[in-house]
Amino acid sequence: MARLGFASLAVVLLVVTAIALVAIRRGRVATHRAWMTRSYALIFTAVTFRLWLGVMVPLGLPFDQAYAVGSWTAWMMNLLGAEAILALGRTRRQVLTTAAR
Repeated sequence: MARLGFASLAVVLLVVTAIALVAIRRGRVATHRAWMTRSYALIFTAVTFRLWLGVMVPLGLPFDQAYAVGSWTAWMMNLLGAEAILALGRTRRQVLTTAAR
């Protein structure tokens, strides 16, 4: 299960980063920035995964289970965090645009 989680992370990271590359080559800076936020969040999985293990194992989850679950949970949590940051930015821009009218 852990191998599949890390393999999925690798595929998603390649796709997200490729979309960001295509966006910047087409001059779509805002789109590029959003996709690079996602890419960075996925790259940061290495840190999140280690934190996950450092918390779950002392709480009593067996290492093998913590490792397998963390291989999926770490990158999905990071991606959800990136989406929340991007949504917050969109909401802020909408508020500013509405207030400027």
